[in-house]
Amino acid sequence: LELLKSGGSEIQVTHDGSEGFNLTIDSSRFLKTSFTDAEILRCRHTFLMALASLLRHGLVDLALTGYSHYGPRPIDNQINTLRRFGAVVSTPEGGHIKIELPSRLLEGTDVFLSFPSNAQTEAVLWIGACAKGVTRLFGAAREPETLELIKFLRAAGVNILLSDVGVITIEGVGIDSLVGPRNYV
Repeated sequence: LELLKSGGSEIQVTHDGSEGFNLTIDSSRFLKTSFTDAEILRCRHTFLMALASLLRHGLVDLALTGYSHYGPRPIDNQINTLRRFGAVVSTPEGGHIKIELPSRLLEGTDVFLSFPSNAQTEAVLWIGACAKGVTRLFGAAREPETLELIKFLRAAGVNILLSDVGVITIEGVGIDSLVGPRNYV
């Protein structure tokens, strides 16, 4: 949550009178486009946050630590996936890379995962939702948080189909056509 706040998101936590609570995140003013080593080491899903920033702003500067507090976290598969969708990725310089979406018009594509990585599955879901056209993801992970993301993206207006053989089909609507849904977990 601190990383979201540092980028400009507004966060509100309220208790609902029972044992639960409500978390409201408004990222409409999230402006962060640069992610440091320290931020990446602190949170294993910083790449997904950087991806959201890339999709919103068309540019992100990302430290390539390759680690989080859980240990090694190589992101070369995610970077190669971004290239398949049309992103331009700089040569690493000083431990950082720059990723750009020159036209901000991503095209759907087929993505084949060598193993069912949750982080890469979620990255493809986000990119596919923001791309125009159909993205098919083969070998996808199906952890509960991945299914929650699918539920969220469906509420945002994206048609996502799950097959029995590990293929997820995403009918992307383009980033400007997504709606801001409410999601309950």
